[in-house]
Amino acid sequence: MLQDAAIRDLFVFLEAAGETIDRGCRPVPPEELQPALEKLAQTYQEQGKVAQARETWRRLAVEFPEDADRYHLQIFRGDVVVGDIVAGMERLVRAGVPADMAAEAVTEAVARAHIEARRRPERPELVVEARAAYATALRLFPSLEADARLLQAQAALGR
Repeated sequence: MLQDAAIRDLFVFLEAAGETIDRGCRPVPPEELQPALEKLAQTYQEQGKVAQARETWRRLAVEFPEDADRYHLQIFRGDVVVGDIVAGMERLVRAGVPADMAAEAVTEAVARAHIEARRRPERPELVVEARAAYATALRLFPSLEADARLLQAQAALGR
């Protein structure tokens, strides 16, 4: 059933792009399906279709559990795009993504939140969100406490 939904998404995507496709009834082998779905998810993300990208990454994580951590990081990147950094970090932890694997993405997201808050002083809620992202990152990923980028971003906003 998962494969059917994924294939349907691919057909819709490729037809919209003007590609001709063979709708043969043969099952698509995983080694062909996985890269095609990854490309679909990346394209959705590049187009700003975060919900579709998130759903495709989620499907990939279920269908290909050996690569699930990598797909959960992609879902987190979508969370960052829509300003849902704190919930995204919590999802990473619930999904069991190792802290060392998540560290770079989390650090980058928190640093960007702080930069955006400083850049847009007319939106004080961004400062609140940036501080919450920083606090959540340290709570969920204590090894990031000494990360220079996080410390510098936090210092710029004040505690």
